[in-house]
Amino acid sequence: MSKVFRGVASYQYGYCYIFAIALAHVFDKGITIAWDIEATDDDLNLIGEDCLVHAFVTLDNVAALDAGGFNECLESMVEGYPCSALKIECVSIACMYRIIKHKGWEMPTDNEIDLLIAYISENKEQFVKPE
Repeated sequence: MSKVFRGVASYQYGYCYIFAIALAHVFDKGITIAWDIEATDDDLNLIGEDCLVHAFVTLDNVAALDAGGFNECLESMVEGYPCSALKIECVSIACMYRIIKHKGWEMPTDNEIDLLIAYISENKEQFVKPE
């Protein structure tokens, strides 16, 4: 059985954009990005740029997938994450790579996406709607 490169919790809360790329490959979908467009620093000053809240794959404009698996409610994908003003954007895999580069985020390692694709494929029951 394939193992995830960083651990599932890391893909849920820090590297969700990397897991979303792998999900997009497996399910042939775009990536949904939730941005906080009024993010603040610890002193409550506006940061001045959109900040990532979460990245995931939307299946049917209602259900969604992330490292935690299938979720029937799209809105619950961003609940529990701090956010002042939410903006949702859907992007391609190629666009996600451009955003990663532009924002200066950590890129996936050479084989990380392949390992995640194998992990998702071997655990597909976690990423489909329960019967």
